[in-house]
Amino acid sequence: MTELEYVVNKYADDILRGCVHYLGNMEDAEKAFEDVFCTAYRKGLMTTTRDILPELLKITRKVCLADTIRDDDEASFLQNFYGLSTTQVRYILDRKCSYKAYEVAY
Repeated sequence: MTELEYVVNKYADDILRGCVHYLGNMEDAEKAFEDVFCTAYRKGLMTTTRDILPELLKITRKVCLADTIRDDDEASFLQNFYGLSTTQVRYILDRKCSYKAYEVAY
């Protein structure tokens, strides 16, 4: 198994679950899932051995246009569902941007 396959397998369930949560259906979530990992690969995250879940969730949030749900629900979701610390949740949520900004940034 390559390092890329290992990283995708390690985080696939978490990222797909997040995509479904944000988008509400599996079809859109599967498309977003691919975009998340493509973006992470382009940013060089897929070659690291450190825990990249916070960065992947940040990308997931941007790809899925997660700003449509209330911020307090989003923080609670990230903390309770993924077990992230308050610091990790702040890291993800502080990097809000619109879809247009996402396209420019990536």
